[in-house]
Amino acid sequence: MPKSNAVRALPSLLAATSLLAALSGCATDPMAEDELRRAVSDAAPREAADASRLPGMRETTRRPGVERLGINPSFMGELEKMAGPGAYKGQDIPIDENLMGEKTRVLRVSLQRALRTAAENNLALQFSRLAPAISEAEVVAAQAAFDWTYTSNLTWNDQDEPRVASNLNRSANATQEQTTTWNNGLRKQLVTGAQLQVQQELIYRDDDSPGQTAVPDRSYQSGVTLQLDQPLLRGAGSEVALAEVRLAQNAERDKAASLKRDMIRTLTDTEKTYWALVRAERDLRILEKHMERGMEVQRQVRERAQL
Repeated sequence: MPKSNAVRALPSLLAATSLLAALSGCATDPMAEDELRRAVSDAAPREAADASRLPGMRETTRRPGVERLGINPSFMGELEKMAGPGAYKGQDIPIDENLMGEKTRVLRVSLQRALRTAAENNLALQFSRLAPAISEAEVVAAQAAFDWTYTSNLTWNDQDEPRVASNLNRSANATQEQTTTWNNGLRKQLVTGAQLQVQQELIYRDDDSPGQTAVPDRSYQSGVTLQLDQPLLRGAGSEVALAEVRLAQNAERDKAASLKRDMIRTLTDTEKTYWALVRAERDLRILEKHMERGMEVQRQVRERAQL
């Protein structure tokens, strides 16, 4: 008697164990994506608290450099004309002839054009632009695992085989039967890890076996099957089912952030190089002026020596 009670209690124990395992799997959820975004959004105002206390705009200034030199204002006009910023306007860059013996062509490029050209024609950026597009396609491919799948199968079977005679009935007949089976259905993977399947089966049978009469002859048989498979232990829960989708989405965000980083780095380097070229041009003009002044002083010294 106690043994039968133990046998009856076994299904209840298994059901309770399965339910406990399912509940324990749902209780160990990681931080959701919305909570992570909320944490990041809360951190931004906290970091900008110092700037929010002083909302007014502050303009930076620098001390004038010409006044600190102590030059007599009566000489400033001549000095500005000789070596001021306006003294270099309208002058060509002193560049020698090229290797072909021709005059070197000078092309003026604005900063905006230089940045646009670097963003469009940089080879590393062109490769970086492909990565987010590939990652986006991988996200679509991962999400496609949860789309409906249509299946269809058509089978035709023609059976013609002799039947073994028994001791009671020594007349050996044959089995002649034609069967056509058509299966079509829909299958879908759910985010809970379950798989839902709806299938319809249609069977057509034509029995022409001699010595036998099938009623009804040329029969039709149909059926519909609805099946739901839900794992309770391994593979259960949306964390497992959506793992590939989330990995693909994170990879897409990583590629987009990498593209932004490469774009900022390339444009920053381009702007640095542009202003370095501008400074080199100004330095070249200043050195050219210095050389002209030196040659003028040399000429004056020689004239005085001849006197």
